[in-house]
Amino acid sequence: MKPDEASLRNEMEEAEVIPMEVFVKLGLLVVESRVPDPSPKGRKEGPHCPSSSSPSALNHSCEQADFLCKRSTILEKQMSLLWKNRIPMCIEVLMYSQCGHGAQKVQNLDFSLPTHKNDCVLLEQWNIQAMPRRHGETVVRVRELFQALRSYLYFSQISAWLNATHGQIPANVAYRISPPGEFCTSSFRETPEWHTFPLCSIGKSACLKVTVGVLQRQSGFISVPCPETHELQC
Repeated sequence: MKPDEASLRNEMEEAEVIPMEVFVKLGLLVVESRVPDPSPKGRKEGPHCPSSSSPSALNHSCEQADFLCKRSTILEKQMSLLWKNRIPMCIEVLMYSQCGHGAQKVQNLDFSLPTHKNDCVLLEQWNIQAMPRRHGETVVRVRELFQALRSYLYFSQISAWLNATHGQIPANVAYRISPPGEFCTSSFRETPEWHTFPLCSIGKSACLKVTVGVLQRQSGFISVPCPETHELQC
């Protein structure tokens, strides 16, 4: 492809980008790319996870009673509200105990509630924000950023655990959405590893920056004790 043809193609793709949609779809990719599944792979993509071929396309009709559908509806509204108010988004990925109490925490659909230190372990913290695009700055296209995130999630610690246990561990993972900084109520129990993805163009004057902090790679599974009282069974 000739240089001028490549430039024209990039400009056409930029013109088709809807920034808020990209912002929201990135959040949904983080949340729905690793749904536990009792299969050899151990995980699957949720029905609202952006397609690898076309991030903006979604061939799914939501069911009102389905948990993933209800969660996606609430998350999309919350993410969209952050974007409209020009507020960056932080996604905390939290692992709760494997028991029924942990499952109840995950089923809670109020994603802004603060966490309690002894309830869960912070596995990942994603930060997504819009930034002014500086002249001459190297940026990637939307499709390329989605591919980079998808690859990172595929090789993540959570994916490795799910694969090793055929979707059994971790069973209770929750996602908390908030502005970054003091609104993030969880903290890593040890120094995390940070990764910054390439800046993504969402127009001639703006780009998206995505960073993620992750708990350092573990040699085995993490046990999260349940803070609730369990009845002893004879």
